[in-house]
Amino acid sequence: MTKMDFSAVKDARVGSTEVQRIYRGENKVWNRYCWEKWSCSASINNYATASSTGNTKDYVGSHMAKNLYKTRTRDGLTYVFSNKADPNTYNYESAYKSGYKYMSTKTTLEIGDTYWLAKSVVENMGERNVRFEEYKVKIATSIGDYKQGTTSYGIVEGSAGDYPDNGRHSDGYWYVRVAPQGVKEE
Repeated sequence: MTKMDFSAVKDARVGSTEVQRIYRGENKVWNRYCWEKWSCSASINNYATASSTGNTKDYVGSHMAKNLYKTRTRDGLTYVFSNKADPNTYNYESAYKSGYKYMSTKTTLEIGDTYWLAKSVVENMGERNVRFEEYKVKIATSIGDYKQGTTSYGIVEGSAGDYPDNGRHSDGYWYVRVAPQGVKEE
């Protein structure tokens, strides 16, 4: 009679060589990979953005530059303009070439306000003009960081690598690795 080598046989109950028998108290149990399944929540971030209205306006390049700013920054739900061009120093064309491209009568814009953005210098009937395009400030939303929620859905079992040790899984739930849960050996 030939002796058979069963060392390469995988555990038939689970199909993985990573499952081992361990002692839990007096009972020999099957060690499994276990995670506690939680709800998952994300922070929602609202911020100001702008989109073109499609309106354009040409300003004569040689006229004094009024209400032109070099810098636009976002501060939460507002836009703030700074570095205003001196109209006694700049005309529209020279201001545009020097980086002054935002035109607004207000320095702080809120949701619904509009401003003009210099796009190019164009020839019109022998005169050089600066073409501006109108933009409207609107609200935008993005999803921030995910975190563990407050609702637990119990313990789930799986194979190594099925779920993160402590993080969000692609199914939208948060998983936390816990100690192996056993079932009695049959």
